[in-house]
Amino acid sequence: NGNGRNANEPFEFNDRSRAESHSQSESRHEPTFDGNSDNGLAHRLFDAEQLDQLASGALILTEDEAAGLLYMIEEEKMARDLYDAFAEQTGSRIFERISDSEQQHMDALLMLADAAAIDVSVLSTAPGTFQDQMIQDLYNTLLAQGSVSFAEAIAVGIAVEETDIDDLQQLLPETEISLLGVVYGNLLAGSQNHLAAFESF
Repeated sequence: NGNGRNANEPFEFNDRSRAESHSQSESRHEPTFDGNSDNGLAHRLFDAEQLDQLASGALILTEDEAAGLLYMIEEEKMARDLYDAFAEQTGSRIFERISDSEQQHMDALLMLADAAAIDVSVLSTAPGTFQDQMIQDLYNTLLAQGSVSFAEAIAVGIAVEETDIDDLQQLLPETEISLLGVVYGNLLAGSQNHLAAFESF
């Protein structure tokens, strides 16, 4: 099984407390989109000039970039919420560890949304609830599939990470020299490591 396996990847800083137990209807992560930056995370991601841009709130995104950012926030939340549910159902630490990493992915994206003055209040903080209907439908389908067995939960993890990788690869060419590109590049590396971890079972 996955208990105790280290899903090693760039965003796992082991500085987030983990509850001993949780109900499937509750997230192990604080349900907020308040825009508060994680300074430790920011310093790991950005150089001095980029940190100044982030702090100044001078990040300017096109309409398409802003829409893509909001979509990726919800996609990372979907992954986090699925892995929280599977961690509860299976007791496997691989889902706990990768869920914590997905929260870090969300935190990084939310820092960008804050710097770009993008309103994230339209996004739901409730576990398993999404503003984008396509993501909501996908979550419902994948939760049902992964709840059948540990093997199916792993299969869902593989599908989720493959989807993340595909979406990030589509977004990266237009953003790779920007703050947005820095974060998308790190998320891509994280998703590739998550995929390798799930495929090792």
